[in-house]
Amino acid sequence: MSNVHDGHRERVREKYIKYGLQGMQEHELLELILFYSRVRGDTNELSHRLINVFGSLAGVFEAPIEELLKVEGVGEQTAVLISLVYDTYGAVQLSKTLDIRYVNTFDDMRRYIAPHYLNRKNEMPSVLYLDAKKKIIGYFELPEGTFKSAYMNIKTIVERAVRLNAVYFVLAHNHPSGIAIPSSNDKETTFRIEEVFRGIGVQLLDHIIFADNDCVSMAESGILQLSSEVRRYFGFADYYEEKQVRTV
Repeated sequence: MSNVHDGHRERVREKYIKYGLQGMQEHELLELILFYSRVRGDTNELSHRLINVFGSLAGVFEAPIEELLKVEGVGEQTAVLISLVYDTYGAVQLSKTLDIRYVNTFDDMRRYIAPHYLNRKNEMPSVLYLDAKKKIIGYFELPEGTFKSAYMNIKTIVERAVRLNAVYFVLAHNHPSGIAIPSSNDKETTFRIEEVFRGIGVQLLDHIIFADNDCVSMAESGILQLSSEVRRYFGFADYYEEKQVRTV
């Protein structure tokens, strides 16, 4: 029986070495990882079981260790390996943000902030600060809590802006529910924070909400009204011009 499993494992490894991710099914990718925590046994059956329990490959990797351990056939070594692979991916993505020193477009904002929200199980607001040349001069994560709680920390985020001599800032937070649409509280709190910062001459560029693999920009959606000068400076004028044409 072990020879049958060994032959299967070798075929899966060779398929990955030859083709990479292309052509491999989700259960095969998970199975390949399970090889390294289960030296013997049927990993094919376990990979299917895990995907069925958590609904998808993403669901498996996002599952907490304690939930993984509840699945038949999953021991501590397997649960830790699955969690470690996912957390390592997050760390790799986060390390890529070190190469982003300037924010020249709104896409740059998203690329810089998004990795900070990978694997986040709870809601957390954050603030990105830029100088007049669009250089990133600070990124600050607030304590976990609803975005409304960010206003409770307004003194702290304003003091940081002053200390850094910030000219622009970007707000962000996540919706663990998986829906990135801004709530009425999100909008109200955003406008209140924007008003406070306007008083010290610091411009709010965007408020980006992340949920799973999706994100919504309040600037892109028209909730935040930016001046034409700021839109041009950050290469965002085309969107608004197209939007105006479509709505005429």
